[in-house]
Amino acid sequence: MAAGPIQGSSEFEASCKNLVAYANPREGDQVLIIMDDLTYNEALAHTLRLACEGAGVGEVFILKTKRPVVQWNEPGKPFIEAMKASDIIFNFSGYRLFSQPWGLLAMQEYGTKIVRMDTRHAWMLNTEFAKFPKELLYLITRKTVDIVARGKRLRVTSKLGMDLTVGINPFAISGGHSPVALPAERVNFPGGMVGINPQDPANGVLVMNFIYPSWNPPKVILDAPIRITIEDRQATKIEGECADWVEQFLEEKGDENSRTLAEVMWGNHPKAYPYGWQEVPPIDWFLIFHYRYQLLHCALGRGIADFPPFSKTHLDFYMINPTVYIDSEVLIDNGHHQVLEDPEVIKVAEKYGDPKDLLTLPPLPKGFLPTYLKGEAQEKEEN
Repeated sequence: MAAGPIQGSSEFEASCKNLVAYANPREGDQVLIIMDDLTYNEALAHTLRLACEGAGVGEVFILKTKRPVVQWNEPGKPFIEAMKASDIIFNFSGYRLFSQPWGLLAMQEYGTKIVRMDTRHAWMLNTEFAKFPKELLYLITRKTVDIVARGKRLRVTSKLGMDLTVGINPFAISGGHSPVALPAERVNFPGGMVGINPQDPANGVLVMNFIYPSWNPPKVILDAPIRITIEDRQATKIEGECADWVEQFLEEKGDENSRTLAEVMWGNHPKAYPYGWQEVPPIDWFLIFHYRYQLLHCALGRGIADFPPFSKTHLDFYMINPTVYIDSEVLIDNGHHQVLEDPEVIKVAEKYGDPKDLLTLPPLPKGFLPTYLKGEAQEKEEN
């Protein structure tokens, strides 16, 4: 890489400084920036290196790899060894590093901090999603976690017939709301998801509109919902679009825990949007879309944030406009997050601009939602 300035690199300066602040580097940290053949951008890599050096880190290395066919695939040995030798990794690549053996080894035995870049392409760093104030996002997320942790039961319903009730373990809640990222931690940029590892009794019906693209399903946006019956935390019946694919996936790739309801989770970011839809691979636009607070997902297989159950699969299904109850309290009402009306949230938002603008979701792109959702959400959510 050239040592001098690169044409156009200044456009990433503010975003890269914001990103480095999320990673909370220590003086002398060894930093590894991983990009793949679809996300590599020389100007971004150069500017991020300068931002890291400006924060007082040690050496900064840049690794360019080939994008894997499936994000769970194992990278090559030089990739793995570089991870173990690094204090901080900014992962723009298509590899999923946190929850696979090679990533866990780097974190748990070598103290590597892994920052998953949910804005994988350079231009995504210049969106209002990536530039959203860290203080405000973490406040929304922390308040959400506090409400969930006080509850005993979580219930999710929707106008399409979703009705799921599960128990809450206050020690099995995942929320990206810590203001300080420590060594050996996993950090999502920009973070803000909140979810639980469902506890017994867990029963009901999932009515889902999307399948997460990591396992290459035949469709990501479903033309008709998929229905999954949950009995005693197990998926006992799968019906609707892509049901055959799910059954085949569980049969061929699954294990004894692959049918276990392992996660109920939602976004809390007011500026989440499917940036790059129809332009970039589905996993890249979906990573940002799934931070949308009107989107909730449930997973079968491995438990959230490494809570039990332990499984080699983790299959996510998403639904739009949930109503989420924590005991008798409504947390999300048909896709509207009640925490955004909290006076403290509004007061902090005022520091950064007009609270109404900052705390309002951008409408979804025209034609994004399937036809069967038009009466439910299209008129309200699309341009």
